[in-house]
Amino acid sequence: MRFPSSLPYLVSFVSAAAATTHDVNVGNDLKTLEGLRYSPNVTTAAVGDTVVFHFWPGPHDVVQGDYNSPCNPLKDAFYSGFIQPASSSGEADQVFTITINDTNPIWIYCSETAHCQNGMVAVINPPASGDSLSAFVAAAAKTQNSTAPAKVQGGVISTNDNSTATSTSTSSSTSTPTSSSPAATSSTSGAADIAGKSTVINLISACLAVGICWAGLV
Repeated sequence: MRFPSSLPYLVSFVSAAAATTHDVNVGNDLKTLEGLRYSPNVTTAAVGDTVVFHFWPGPHDVVQGDYNSPCNPLKDAFYSGFIQPASSSGEADQVFTITINDTNPIWIYCSETAHCQNGMVAVINPPASGDSLSAFVAAAAKTQNSTAPAKVQGGVISTNDNSTATSTSTSSSTSTPTSSSPAATSSTSGAADIAGKSTVINLISACLAVGICWAGLV
């Protein structure tokens, strides 16, 4: 059986369509309105997914941390820089986006003075056992200082289409490092989005099955 040479492109297209966007609020838990929080603070994301950080009054930043050295960045860590909203109650007009390249744990903290020490930490893809967010929080509380990379790196800063949102908005969050309830999915994608992706995948599968994908047959 000869497969069309366009198959790799179709596979890439399907993978892109299946990727999920996970939103994380920085500096505002929209359920409790506590300022020194990432909400959700536990996110489970697949390879190819993106995590978008939304900034609330602080100042706050997002630093990829070293689990064994809390409140300090990993070598070549991603870093958002400080992003501050113009309003004292609203969301910043910029967001910071990272792409998930593997499913290893990603530990995060805010480097503003005393924020990491007071529990402003989070994790993406927490391990099933061993290292935990609660242990990371406890270790961070014992540190004296926080550091950060010298420049923004490892992610993309872009315009926030939801910057008119206020602290009365609703959001999913969790305060425990379990495989999250909303945080495990951490996604704002709705049923319509899922249905749309399924339709794309089904159409491509049908196309391949009946042999009408002419591109690449020669």
